[in-house]
Order: sequence, then structure tokens, then C-alpha cells
Amino acid sequence: MAEYQKKLEVARLMLRDIGHPFCEFYYFLKTYPFITENFAGCVPLFDFKDKSFLTVGSSGDQVINAAYFGSVDQTVIDINPFTEFYFYLKKAGLQALTRQEFMDYFCYRSYLPKCVNNPNVFNLDSFEKMQPLLKDFDSDSYAFWSELFNQYSTREIRENIFSMDEDQSQVIMQMNPYLKSDKAYLATRAAIKDLTPKFIEGNIYEYNDFESYDNIHLSNLAQYKIKDEAGAIEYKSFVEKMESHLNLNGTMLIAYIFNFDTFFPDCNETYDEYLLLEVFIHYTNDFITLSSSTDFLLQNNCDPDSVLVYRKMIK
Repeated sequence: MAEYQKKLEVARLMLRDIGHPFCEFYYFLKTYPFITENFAGCVPLFDFKDKSFLTVGSSGDQVINAAYFGSVDQTVIDINPFTEFYFYLKKAGLQALTRQEFMDYFCYRSYLPKCVNNPNVFNLDSFEKMQPLLKDFDSDSYAFWSELFNQYSTREIRENIFSMDEDQSQVIMQMNPYLKSDKAYLATRAAIKDLTPKFIEGNIYEYNDFESYDNIHLSNLAQYKIKDEAGAIEYKSFVEKMESHLNLNGTMLIAYIFNFDTFFPDCNETYDEYLLLEVFIHYTNDFITLSSSTDFLLQNNCDPDSVLVYRKMIK
């Protein structure tokens, strides 16, 4: 059985809402349509030009943004089985569609002036424009999406295979440098045309066959660990493993800390911020604040998101 067929079977199970074969990992099989972090705010912390980059994230936006800033050697690790296929779908969209068509194709949720769903998400007219390029970029991705779009409605696909955690389109464009303007979009189209990242499907905590990288972006992995001392110690051990794969003068984003307070004041996935800083006190690090998605949306000076960044220097 071809690789895409195996993943198509997983998608079909998800479309039938059969979650039990995936146990605790079922949540992570949901693909993020767009990055939920303020990547634009993180860009000044990294040097991407001609540098290697390791990241997690099923949306593909980390890769696309880094390519816009000159990173051509990229590796993506994620437990989500559709990460590679979704990246190539977005890559084909970047090549075949205008920026507005791209947003119309990939955005599903609209919150203002009221919450509605976009009927043009994954529309077939746009997909027809993308198909020849998608087939050329990655034949398995082409076969996967072609069969999926042929067998299921776009609403079924979007609501069962993708996370519903999606910001308003204007926020998405502000957090993603490649979507901020037509000029940036066209520059990204050129930068990403020949980009072929290395994809690793697996659990980053268990995977040990990493290479060495100039930049490592661990997204919000700490969110699920640093809630108590045992979790913090476990996460520190993991970060030490990742540091061994960070080149000298390289940069690692250890933790992205979301501001949940505005919409989710009782969120049980909030970090223990003080514990995070205590555990990593011996690292040469910066604790930096940046605008949150809620601040972009409401423009009311919400509490900012934060990032903990480590730079590997000569000791």
C-alpha cells in the first residue's frame, strides 16, 4: 500500500469520528490550518538567512515564513501524519493563487461581524489551478488530496481533519510575514518554489536521530509539560537533548507562552511561568514579550504572549 493510502485510511477514520485507535495522540492528528503563534514577533530573534531550521508544527507556516527570510535547509518534525501533505498543498496554493485567493481557499472561520464559516474553503476551482503544481511537487500529496476532495465534502474535511483553532483572517495575516502584503506573498512564492524540507513523522520527545541546526523552534511544547516540578524537570531534560543539536551561535525558542487570560481565564493548560524561568535560570536566555493574537484582534492592549529564547554561545 502506498504511503498516501495509509494516511488516507487514517483520514477516513477521523471523518467517521473513530478516535480510539489513536488513543492519547488523537488530538494531535488534527492539522492546524494556520500557525496560532505570533511568528512575525519571533522573526527578529532568529537569523534565518542561509541558516538551517528545525521546527514543529502541522500548519506549515513556520517553514513558509522561514523560507521568506532566507532559510533553505529546513526540517519539520510532528506527530501529525498529514503535515507533509498539507505543506505541499499550501506550497501549490502559493504558486497558483493570488494572496486573496489563497486566504479564501485556506481560511474557514470568520468571527467579525459574526461567526460564520467560509463556503469557499478548499473550493474545487482553486484546487484545479493547484493540481498540476501539487502533482509536480509531491505525487503522494497530490493523490491524497485529490482522493479526499473527491470523496468528502470540504466542510467534512475541514471540521474533522483540521483543528477549529483558527484566528480571524486579519490576525493570520499579521502573525504571518509571508501573508502581510502582496509583495511579501510574491517574494515567498519565489523563495519557496524549490524548497523541499525534510519531514519526520514522529514524537519529538522520543526521536533521537536529529542532525545539527542553526535555529530550533519548539513552539508551545512546554505548555503541556511545565505545570508541575516533575513536568518541568522532564522538559528541561528534553531541551538539553535538543541543545546538543544546536550549532554554536544558534538560537532555540524553548517555549512560546500564550496569553490565555482574555478568552480562557480558567484554561488548565496555562504554564507555570515562574517554574519555567526557575528551571532554565542557568541558560543564557531572553524572556521576551510580543503581541498576542487577541491583542491583534481586539486592539485593546491585552496581556502579551511571551517567548523564552536561548542562544548558544561559547562558555
